[in-house]
Amino acid sequence: MSLVEVSFVSHPDLASLCQNHPALHLVLGKPATFSHSYLEFLQDGLERSILKSNAAEEPILFELDDNNPLLCSSKIFTATGSDLAKKILLRPLIHAGLTQASDVLSVDSLVSSEGLVNVTAEIKTSSIQREDAVECWKEAYDRKPSIRLDEEASPSDLPLAVCSLSFKTNENGNPILKVIGYAKGRLGSVGLIQLLNIACGFDEQLGLEMFF
Repeated sequence: MSLVEVSFVSHPDLASLCQNHPALHLVLGKPATFSHSYLEFLQDGLERSILKSNAAEEPILFELDDNNPLLCSSKIFTATGSDLAKKILLRPLIHAGLTQASDVLSVDSLVSSEGLVNVTAEIKTSSIQREDAVECWKEAYDRKPSIRLDEEASPSDLPLAVCSLSFKTNENGNPILKVIGYAKGRLGSVGLIQLLNIACGFDEQLGLEMFF
């Protein structure tokens, strides 16, 4: 396996993960090519970047999207934090036609002192049924190591690289959809290295096994 040279990281956590990765060689000192870069790396002579998505670029969600184009892309757009959590929570349901953006009454995002991102979406009562939502999530994220369905997920039991989805109902009878995950995990640095692994043709969990 030839080493991939990482020339820029946007956060010290990314640098640490790269240093402990068997297929990455961290060579810092080069300024970022793009102001919105998360990671920049060189593979087989091709300069490549993982970038923060914008209004013109839909963020990749590698659990759902066709990852084949990533293998030859020089620019890969993604999201992190609560923005990514919302995509994980709602995108399968919207794509399946079970709900739509206009049915979302509110979305609340909190980040705990431990770095746990908690995103909760309240949906119109008539929009979606629990069994349909759960079945849709199962179909979308089956065998995806970073996404779990767990009604009773406890942060103390949640691996760093894993997000947990749940469906409950509030006192008004409205569905409450919830996702929790760590800002340094799937929703942050670990998720960015997962994406880099996929883009380079490596196993998704390479160098990250201890976080699952």
